[in-house]
Amino acid sequence: MSARRQRYSTGNEFITVDEIDTSTGAIRDLAFLYESARGTIVLRGERGAFLKPRITIDGQPVSLENARWRLINHWIPAFTLATPAGVVECVYLAPVSRKGIAVRVSFEASRPVEAEIGFELNWRTTLHVCDSVRLMEGTRFCGCLEGSSSEGFFSLRLAWPLFAIGVAADPACEPCMGTGDRTLDPATLTEAQPAGEECVWGACSWKITGDAGQRTGRTVYLGVGLEASSALASAQDLQADGWDGLFGNTTSWLEARRIRCRDEAAGMEGLLNENALYNYFFSQGVTIDTERMVVTSSRSARYDYTGSYRDRDACLYSLPGVLLIDPHQARRMLEYVFSVQVRNVGARSRYMDGVLMRPGFALDALVSPIRALWMYVDLTNDLTILFDQAVQAGINRILEALSRVEHESIALYRTQITPAESPTQLAYVTADNVLVWRALIDLADLYRRIRDVERQSETAKWARDVRADILARCIVEGPDGAVFCHSTDLSGNHKLGDEPEGSLILTAHLELCRADLAAFRNTSRDIIERMKRDAPERQNVLALSNRLLAGDLDALEALGSAPMDGGIAAAWLDGAGCALAGAGWAACAGYLVYAIVRALEPHLDPPVLREETPPSARISRKALKPGLGWI
Repeated sequence: MSARRQRYSTGNEFITVDEIDTSTGAIRDLAFLYESARGTIVLRGERGAFLKPRITIDGQPVSLENARWRLINHWIPAFTLATPAGVVECVYLAPVSRKGIAVRVSFEASRPVEAEIGFELNWRTTLHVCDSVRLMEGTRFCGCLEGSSSEGFFSLRLAWPLFAIGVAADPACEPCMGTGDRTLDPATLTEAQPAGEECVWGACSWKITGDAGQRTGRTVYLGVGLEASSALASAQDLQADGWDGLFGNTTSWLEARRIRCRDEAAGMEGLLNENALYNYFFSQGVTIDTERMVVTSSRSARYDYTGSYRDRDACLYSLPGVLLIDPHQARRMLEYVFSVQVRNVGARSRYMDGVLMRPGFALDALVSPIRALWMYVDLTNDLTILFDQAVQAGINRILEALSRVEHESIALYRTQITPAESPTQLAYVTADNVLVWRALIDLADLYRRIRDVERQSETAKWARDVRADILARCIVEGPDGAVFCHSTDLSGNHKLGDEPEGSLILTAHLELCRADLAAFRNTSRDIIERMKRDAPERQNVLALSNRLLAGDLDALEALGSAPMDGGIAAAWLDGAGCALAGAGWAACAGYLVYAIVRALEPHLDPPVLREETPPSARISRKALKPGLGWI
């Protein structure tokens, strides 16, 4: 029997819930993007419980340790717990495109019973996460909406309010809130602040006196805003639609984006869809202060680069996964890349508003947006994006920057940072230059599609020169024959090795050479043998994904049996297939989905968004067949 899953994640464009504890049912924290803070804001609760359900039967609290958990539509966590008195159910819903979440707890009695169901909210710390985790200082408040006993708010202020969480509940609840050991009286006090590090808390409950067969469900709605009134408006907006409306709309949205697996791929459907949705909601979202869609490596506080932007993550890892299930959103991501992030394109990492975060030129980052653009156009046939002024200006900026790092007499390009984000010892990295060649081929094809014959011809010749110099300068003698080197200085020195973030095993997949080229065959064999030697202790998910893209389907077995990080991809897995490092990396989840889809595409039915997606932006079924396009 497999080990009990420790956590579930869910979220929407505005809110992410990265850890729901399966032993207590508690939401560990609530997070949202904040552009003016250039990162993610995380609200964390007392002893790892920001919000948790509370169930009492015949005066005795009910433990949730034996609850049975499931995912509805691969994204909505829920549990059921059978007790002698009846069945408890709880569902955690992040309604799509809404500024909040809703949690519903239900009880179906199997005998006459007196019970109490409800929720506890505890807020102790606030974290600012962007490349690092910092404790936010400010004054926390809690209060009740004046004249209401069933609606309240929690807020953080400096000289002015920064954000707030509004709370609304189904009628007939018995609410209370306070700070530390003090309880607010809604009749006389509408606001209070904690002293020092005291916890700000709230609770709501409903008493149930039921007969056998009676089912009672109650919901709490949490909304986010910049201050109390807007947060309460968000919660009230959710409440107005009601649980049934929110649940129905969200499940319909999820069902329309479901990847269906047939035949031998059937066992991968859960892994595929959960990671596709995690990538979708945790690699991009809408900020609560500017309401702008931004892209980030992850929105999870558990990942090292949360809240930051990296071109490879966005364009080569996240976007292909989003493109598969929602072409419209993939286009929005590209528009963001070419309008906000392109001014510092090629820099190692940036903030979500495009401002430089970590200096250092990365060649793969420079050309990744062109690769992503081609993938989008190839899969959707939406040529209109190629006439967008920001896209055209961005392409020119990329090409100008590329020309500045070209060798004086050889069509190869230098970098300061390797794909693994290490400083280069030798400036001309082979995998980076293969990606440059691929991006030029892609660009020539885009010019062909819009009948720009002159630019098509120029770019195609440029690409041919790059390919010729890669084959002439980046193939060296290894211990067992010719191999592609990791990097060279073009003066006789070279380094062997490989990096999963930019692997030489993809050289044939990207079509620079045939798979039977001796140098590639030797390189690929060495990389896979090295991976298999390391496999008992640790495995790299990017490397496994690369193997799938290279046609090595043996990697499916390792991926299919790995529990990963509560079902979600992580950078490194230990020998048991659990997260060792890089947990919460949304872009990695996107890349995994892309690789599995490419490996199993004859047995998959990708979603087609008939109502929301115009014919020019739909995924063509034939475009997903082997040997065509999307490589």
